[in-house]
Amino acid sequence: AGTDTLSLKGSAQIKASTSSIEELLFDGSEAEVTIKATGMAGIQTLTFSGQNADNAINISGLDATARTINSILEAASPVTQTYSAGGDLTVNLNVDPSWVAAETKRDNDFTLSAKNSGSVTLNVGAYTSAAGTHTFANASGLTVNVDTTGHFGGTVRADKATTISVDGGSNIDATVSGLAATTFSFNVGSGTIAYGGTAVTTVQLTNSGSVQITAATRTSSVETITVDTGALADFALIGTTSLNTLQISGAGSIAAAKIGTHVGVSNDLTMSLTGLA
Repeated sequence: AGTDTLSLKGSAQIKASTSSIEELLFDGSEAEVTIKATGMAGIQTLTFSGQNADNAINISGLDATARTINSILEAASPVTQTYSAGGDLTVNLNVDPSWVAAETKRDNDFTLSAKNSGSVTLNVGAYTSAAGTHTFANASGLTVNVDTTGHFGGTVRADKATTISVDGGSNIDATVSGLAATTFSFNVGSGTIAYGGTAVTTVQLTNSGSVQITAATRTSSVETITVDTGALADFALIGTTSLNTLQISGAGSIAAAKIGTHVGVSNDLTMSLTGLA
């Protein structure tokens, strides 16, 4: 059996009791539905393939269960979509299959503000450039997986997540922040990263291409930086005060690293530098 889907287009107000509907599909550029979902048991997936230019979909009453949000959206000025239910959340950002078939990268501008209290997995699909802003105010952890043909841009913030990671080895030009995060981990290709948080102690970077850390806001608490680079890992703009372990390993003929100013008078600093060109 396939997924039972309710497709919604245009403007409407809906209050229903259902048990068999598993997916709500918001389709078309005029989609601006208001849904009271208190009686809609079994909703597992929300799919956005269109969005009104002025108003987001308004959904209330979803139960606190694990759920998936799918989006294909290319818009110059996207409206922020709010998600207020609890539980773990998976967000899949993709582009129209015709662009994938043509091997052509396109933006997905979906912008999301989610208030779920579970973990969040954000998946950026093939030939998709994630260009929107994503705020996960109560997420316990955040993992971003990016297809090797994709690109992770835009802004993501998860202030209650203890660990934030970006994986997949694709190119990046993003701002990633989380006030409570103790660990930031990046496995990327090339590009730029701005990260920030008040509790961070560990930063890990694996990069196959040249990466520049363009900003690190309120990160004086960083104690450990670990880098595995195949090109240039550029931390030159980032100063440290609490750093006690710096480990950089390189592979290949162009592996290199730049480190910013360290001012630490009350702690020892252990450095290990291997394999750099």
